[in-house]
Amino acid sequence: MTRRKTALLSSLLSICLIGAAPVQAPADAPRPADLDYTGSVQLMPETGELVASWSIRIADSALDTITFGLSAAFGPAVVMGADVRAVELMTDSRFEGAVRTYRLDLQPVGNGPGGRTIRMAYSGPLFDPEPAFPINTLDPDKIELTADSLWFPFNMDFDTM
Repeated sequence: MTRRKTALLSSLLSICLIGAAPVQAPADAPRPADLDYTGSVQLMPETGELVASWSIRIADSALDTITFGLSAAFGPAVVMGADVRAVELMTDSRFEGAVRTYRLDLQPVGNGPGGRTIRMAYSGPLFDPEPAFPINTLDPDKIELTADSLWFPFNMDFDTM
């Protein structure tokens, strides 16, 4: 490519990037929760199982409930912490029974900084024995995980699939 063409292409790219304005959500739109995950995950390829525990810090002081989703293959998770008032366990029909949801009622925020913290622990098979759509792999010679496996608790704060 000649220098002139390179300069022209660079100028056009600069104009496109400078002219692009970020899309702003409406002021009254709900914000996603500010979550900070710290945890450990142990994978056992020989058995296809996973053992996980998470500490999830919730920074949003206005949040009084939050719902997490997790693969139903794990069985019920243990949810605990001084900031958890109550836990309601359900199966989400949008996922045809593949996702178990945990609706947490949170304690009101105290005067201290740092938000509220909940803990979740669970274990079990990562996949069905014969998955209809094998997206991920947990074998002794290959481990491949994506969010599609629902192997970590995710915030269910969304409206569309």
